[in-house]
Amino acid sequence: MRIRNRARLALSLAASVVALAGLMVTSSSVPASAASASSRPLIFIDPGHGGPLSNANANGLKEKNVNLAVALELRRVLLKRGYRVQMSRQTDRAVNYGDTPTWNYDATSEYWHFTADGRSDLRRALPKDDLTARVNAANAAGADLFICIHNNGARNRSARGTESYASRRDALGRQLLAYVQPEVVRHSGFKNRGTHLTDFYVCRWSNMPAVLVEGAFISNKYDAARLKSPWVRRGIATGIADGIGSWFARKPVRPVYPRISAETPVALSLAISRLDFPTDSSAAVVVRADAAASVSGAATLAARLGGPLLLTEGSAPSTETADEIARLSPDRVVFVGSNAAFDTTACASVLASSGVETSTVSSVTATDSAQLAADIAELSGISSSRDVALVRAGDTRAALVLSTIAARTGTPVLIASADGTGPAADFIARHRSQISRVLLLSSTSKSPLSPDPSIRARVIRASRPEQMALLLSVPAYPTVATSRMRPVVVDPQQPADVLVAASHGAHLGQPVLQMSGTVMSPYTREFITNRRSQIGGFQLLSEAGSLNKPALDWMLVKADRL
Repeated sequence: MRIRNRARLALSLAASVVALAGLMVTSSSVPASAASASSRPLIFIDPGHGGPLSNANANGLKEKNVNLAVALELRRVLLKRGYRVQMSRQTDRAVNYGDTPTWNYDATSEYWHFTADGRSDLRRALPKDDLTARVNAANAAGADLFICIHNNGARNRSARGTESYASRRDALGRQLLAYVQPEVVRHSGFKNRGTHLTDFYVCRWSNMPAVLVEGAFISNKYDAARLKSPWVRRGIATGIADGIGSWFARKPVRPVYPRISAETPVALSLAISRLDFPTDSSAAVVVRADAAASVSGAATLAARLGGPLLLTEGSAPSTETADEIARLSPDRVVFVGSNAAFDTTACASVLASSGVETSTVSSVTATDSAQLAADIAELSGISSSRDVALVRAGDTRAALVLSTIAARTGTPVLIASADGTGPAADFIARHRSQISRVLLLSSTSKSPLSPDPSIRARVIRASRPEQMALLLSVPAYPTVATSRMRPVVVDPQQPADVLVAASHGAHLGQPVLQMSGTVMSPYTREFITNRRSQIGGFQLLSEAGSLNKPALDWMLVKADRL
């Protein structure tokens, strides 16, 4: 295909992080090397087109087949050199045949939205859904590099040579071009057409550094004849691999954003407490790290009382936690958990040893999770937003996501019963005059019932926690001045960390974004993309090395520079 025509098509396209079953093909084996398997760079190879999509066809060649042949050779070379490899396809097939959520631009709101467009058209040369699926697979894998393999075509049959592309928004991808392009030329012998910056779909919406290599022109008889040679195709692959190796040798992937790191969730909570409250605080809320998922309302309580949320291990606070409480010298200390969570005698003894006045200590406990949530909400009170939020019993994913927003807005978090009765209903009945809306959250197909149908309700249902967070975050964090927003980033697989991040974000007035390892949800990216002028940076909370890979920083950089 004429590459500049492709550029015009690709500029309107976009992709995501959603894992799609069957789209990722993992290499069967990786040769032994000094580095552990999980620490070796993961290269995602995308052979362009496939199945009904071929694009440039001439001189006895189909582009889809040449792309695949070069990609399989690149896979072989990279595996031999110790890299991990995944591919979007290993056979002659399109990657996706159906309609999926893709990036769509709303000119009225000037926002990007990750939604289905209601159509799938594999007849076009570059169908959006198929491109989305390729990038989805790479993003879901948390790949370190995205390498897209294409070959060129043009009406001008004299056009020949190799060229490579990266997104102008991809700083590391642009660097990688300078290493890949000359090596491909050197190994293949094709004419050097140089490097170019163009927002091709796969380069723009892949989260990791990405380049697209156009091996040669199938429409040119000289190039086509050489592309039929396995030795020439191997030269293209070897050149790409050599460029990747030289780029990695320069160690370009370095940390960008500040991190608060600790070995344990307890230590992380103490570090954040010292940062947020360098002198003292009016209160401190204490919960058990291993029970964080069951007390999501504790972050709201800490924010409403004006103090940190502190974690501890076991039924009594550690000496370090008790010492931090003593340093804060709060007017009140609230232990939150089930009836069996804390040993009151042991708690009093530990606190007294650290010099904490035990008369300031109280607790919120209950045997039933719904009652505990209602008791926490009672102490927190109704905020100026006049909202209350309900989640179904056992839906801890929804409750944890909610905590990151509820702490900021002061929204009480309640546990709803199946029939709409119980402690949540009693709480709403007691505060009916103060409540104007009920938020009904669910990460499953069933939403909780509102105990009072006369109160305006908003149902927020999403199977992915990140999508739910986005839906909640948009109204919670309206437009702010340029560069004033600095979201807190945390690993959603660590419930205790999420709760601490919720408290920290509320104290700073900043949103909390959830990323796991080096995987960014499209919904997280949507939030960043639509607020790119407002975001001045990010702060990462890292417990036990969960977010320590600097590749994550560059995913944020790439999302933050659209």
